[in-house]
Amino acid sequence: MRIRPAGAGDFETIAELHAASWRDAYRGLLPDVFIDYEMDGELKKYWRDIALSDDDFVLVAENQEIVGFILVWGEARPYIESLHVDPERRSGGVGESLMRAAARELQSRGHSTAHLWVMTGNPRARAFYERLGGKVTGEDQRNVFGYKAMNHRIEWSDFTRLLEPVKERAKT
Repeated sequence: MRIRPAGAGDFETIAELHAASWRDAYRGLLPDVFIDYEMDGELKKYWRDIALSDDDFVLVAENQEIVGFILVWGEARPYIESLHVDPERRSGGVGESLMRAAARELQSRGHSTAHLWVMTGNPRARAFYERLGGKVTGEDQRNVFGYKAMNHRIEWSDFTRLLEPVKERAKT
């Protein structure tokens, strides 16, 4: 598996992977009308129109094809907006590899912290982030394409756990 910066030519594939991941993980957390009828179009538009600054980045994991991605807004306090892996390839180390690569990239840019939001009804994702050293620091209702969803804020006060060598353990 190779991790590399995404290019604009990757965004259509990323939008499709994003939708497949949400369809699998967010059914029951977001309204069916959104998942079944609105999501694909919204995510295609989102990725088509995305405006990244020099501080922001998208990394993809590929193994013949793109199997996962991570989107990071490189603000003063970096925000990991999205980490998604092809549902058929979860628990194979793709997500962890992307998180580690993003932490290394952020560190190379002078950052030592980051945060993200994870839906409260997604305990698998929360456990994954906590295993990588993230801590729940709050909860809030967030807007997801016009729909409200409760989320936990997960923060890394430093990247120590993300940057330490991989130990023999189950991968996600």
